[in-house]
Amino acid sequence: MKYFFLSDGWTTGRIWEFGGLWSELAWNRKPFLQKQPLYIQENGENLWLYKTEEAVLMVEVMPKAITKPTIGQVVLKRLLTADQVVERLCTGPVFHPEQPRQSNETGNKPEETRSGVAPQSTKPDLLITDMPTQPPSSQSSSPSVMTRLRQFAKRTVTSRA
Repeated sequence: MKYFFLSDGWTTGRIWEFGGLWSELAWNRKPFLQKQPLYIQENGENLWLYKTEEAVLMVEVMPKAITKPTIGQVVLKRLLTADQVVERLCTGPVFHPEQPRQSNETGNKPEETRSGVAPQSTKPDLLITDMPTQPPSSQSSSPSVMTRLRQFAKRTVTSRA
């Protein structure tokens, strides 16, 4: 999997693969592109984490609503690996919108999501602050933050494969 961060108010456009622009006719499907329920804040902006498949080389991004045509579009040519994302997430606070609780007792179905769209919640976002910035001492049996994030990334990748 490959990853990139995208600011609120921006959306994806064309996608390139090894042979050029992504062809839905050739692949018989749209490219896998999914917004993850994690974001970081940088310079006062929320940067959402997106993941895409390995075949994707470049992603065009552009503002959703163009009020002042300052930037038309940008092409992201350097997508991130899982290790690069983990390193970036460990450098500062990470926000995760609270997910709605599922109830099996009432028979309610969990909220369905479209690929690429995170479920919306009316509750405030949660700040993940209990993650230590330093690895635990060698006497501790708990894994380091990097190890836990890598395990999370691997589980996420294998669950989609």
